[in-house]
Amino acid sequence: MIADKDLYVSDSLKNKYKSIITKLRHGKVVPGLFVIVKNEESGRPEIMKSVYFCQKYLHLISLTILGITDKYDDALYFLAKSVAGEYGVTLTKEESEEFDL
Repeated sequence: MIADKDLYVSDSLKNKYKSIITKLRHGKVVPGLFVIVKNEESGRPEIMKSVYFCQKYLHLISLTILGITDKYDDALYFLAKSVAGEYGVTLTKEESEEFDL
């Protein structure tokens, strides 16, 4: 499990993200967080609850962590920006709020 060099971290977790990633790598429970990982088959990001990382099988596969957030809305915003970027569209936070993302 590796963290992406352009790791997205929500503002409230900026000071804690290194310890959170360490806990996730060691299979410790970190409740209440959403982890954005790269799906190895499709190459696209997906959202996982952090409690899933205590399952042993996740440590057997290669995962790239793209982001960590404590709010589901922030995780959706990251995904919306990622998908919009694939299609060459820029998306502001205000635009995403209009669509309840």
